[in-house]
Amino acid sequence: MIPSPLKSIRTECLSCCRGSASEVSLCPATGCPLHHVRFGRGVAGVSPLAAIRAKCIDCSGGSIAEVRRCVFDADHVRPCSLHLYRMGRNPNRSGIGGFRCSQKTTAQLAFESGDDTGRYLPSRDAALGSQGCSADGTVRPQGRTRGAAEQLVECA
Repeated sequence: MIPSPLKSIRTECLSCCRGSASEVSLCPATGCPLHHVRFGRGVAGVSPLAAIRAKCIDCSGGSIAEVRRCVFDADHVRPCSLHLYRMGRNPNRSGIGGFRCSQKTTAQLAFESGDDTGRYLPSRDAALGSQGCSADGTVRPQGRTRGAAEQLVECA
């Protein structure tokens, strides 16, 4: 079983403090991205995945490319407990949370049809077809959630 991001953070903090829970609680490294979530509990306003991503970028000398190429996985001599989450994604939630193809928003359809104004004209639907739908029929949101003003449109 894959540990949760918070459990992985706790494990990493314990590893950094040589297994001492009291040292984790007294941690002087306030500049560490994991400092606020070092106890393995969520904190309001702090995303565990964002904290892990920031820690990995810090560990890799500020290079995002080095984070992607990180070799400290479970097979490494000195594995990192954060390795699975280094890209800011949770493998435990793989495939969860996508829109169904039949639930494309008007903004998504406008983007796919090349309209940069954000408005979708139904006459373009025929040209669009099922473009943008994956094999399983899901469409992933592009960094934003569906707003109240957007309406759902059936996908062809």
